[in-house]
Amino acid sequence: MRLRAVALVGLGVLIAVAAALALLLSRPTEPDASVLAAGGLHTCAIRQADSTVVCWGSNDHPFSSSPRYVGQVSPPADLGAARAVSAGYEHTCAIRHADSAVVCWGSNEDLSSGTIRTGQSSPPADLGAASAVSAGGVHTCAIRQADGAVICWGSNDNAFEVTSRIGQASPPADLGAASAVSAGGLHTCAIREADDAVVCWGSNDDLFGSSRVGQASPP
Repeated sequence: MRLRAVALVGLGVLIAVAAALALLLSRPTEPDASVLAAGGLHTCAIRQADSTVVCWGSNDHPFSSSPRYVGQVSPPADLGAARAVSAGYEHTCAIRHADSAVVCWGSNEDLSSGTIRTGQSSPPADLGAASAVSAGGVHTCAIRQADGAVICWGSNDNAFEVTSRIGQASPPADLGAASAVSAGGLHTCAIREADDAVVCWGSNDDLFGSSRVGQASPP
């Protein structure tokens, strides 16, 4: 009886070890994605296997009474491999691996009506190679590889009141080279390379400009 009990215990241990080993071997040794970016109503990732950009979620303008295609989850067919991706509210930008060029797709218009061209998906022709890119609400910023300068384009106004100038696409003249940049809804922040200080510009108020919240004022 004791021998049988020992045998059963031994068999149980072997089964547990086998199950644990099978679980370990079934787990991927590396994650499927190397970079992840969540936007307004969509998400994009860079696939680890081939560095292609894969996106999912809404492909439409979120404020239309009926769906209106803008294409933020549809990377250009000729994009190829990418080394960075950033998802804005309804546009997406990536840095192409081959030449470090910024490529954007999706909406190029304002958020409210979707009829006023703001240009967040149109990088400047003279931008050149970029080391970083960040897609915001209706603006985009990148760090130029040549000199570390922050270059922004798109709306400089309130996303819902395009006649109200805020300045999120206008980096301070004395910013200098930056090591990182992040574009928000109506403001932008960068890390200055010289002293690692955080510098922000754009709106310091809520979306309606009626209440100060301080997002562009680092402590």
